[in-house]
Amino acid sequence: MKASMLASQLVFCNNCGQEAHFSDGSAWFPKTRQCQKCQAFVYPINSGVSLADHYQENYFEGTEYLGYLDSRNVNRKNFARKIALLERTLKKTMSEFKILEIGTASGDFLELCREKGATKLLGIEISGYCRDICHKKKISVLSPSDPELSQKIMQFKPDLIVAWDVWEHLENPAQVFDQIMRYAEKTAAVALTTVQVDSLTAWLRRAKWRQFHPPTHLCYPTRLSFNLFFKNRGFKILRHSFFGYSRSLAEYVAAIFPRIKSKRKFLKPLFRLSVYLNLYDIQIVIANREP
Repeated sequence: MKASMLASQLVFCNNCGQEAHFSDGSAWFPKTRQCQKCQAFVYPINSGVSLADHYQENYFEGTEYLGYLDSRNVNRKNFARKIALLERTLKKTMSEFKILEIGTASGDFLELCREKGATKLLGIEISGYCRDICHKKKISVLSPSDPELSQKIMQFKPDLIVAWDVWEHLENPAQVFDQIMRYAEKTAAVALTTVQVDSLTAWLRRAKWRQFHPPTHLCYPTRLSFNLFFKNRGFKILRHSFFGYSRSLAEYVAAIFPRIKSKRKFLKPLFRLSVYLNLYDIQIVIANREP
């Protein structure tokens, strides 16, 4: 009775950004709920839980990543590919944009944009540890809890909004993007990468899928999620495809042999080596607002 009452209610979907019916997410992804409009999954979190608590220094240096800062050169290689895709798709160079990045981490993407001539850069980052690193790099970055966040974004008025592997970490990504796009230029472009829950890899792996690990991953959109999200906000999708990543060899070794994490100093040379892999379960979307 309770489940049927829940399914009959219309709820805002933070993947497709539409009012939709939800149902239990089945044994595929335990404790999740599934949008019946876009088929995306969400993992509800308990009220009062602070997402910032998940993203302390140990998240980047030992738990989620073996060594995020040590992988800087590999990370920049991925960002360079994204920049090349952006410039080719949008037919502009980074120097021509006012760039706002949601989920700046240690600032490698904005730093690379600056090296390519971009001067108007702004980041939003939940991790105080990462914000401190960005400030040392003289990259302007805000906390999502900044009481003047909306005002500062309005003053900045971005015309390129990017979010690399961030959507899945947000409790309410559609609402976050709606708020930021409200203050962007009328012809603003949006680019993001995130998980794709309707991919073959996700279907085969199900609850063992590498991308399914709440409570840091909360939203699991489908390809349809973004078709609906952008269409209903007056955006035209210019590119929608899978995106593969280079990772440091040290991260792969640590994933295969978890006990070796305690011997990190012996893995140090492996951070300089990268391995490219595309499991076709991460999607990249580039869209711009139609005039």
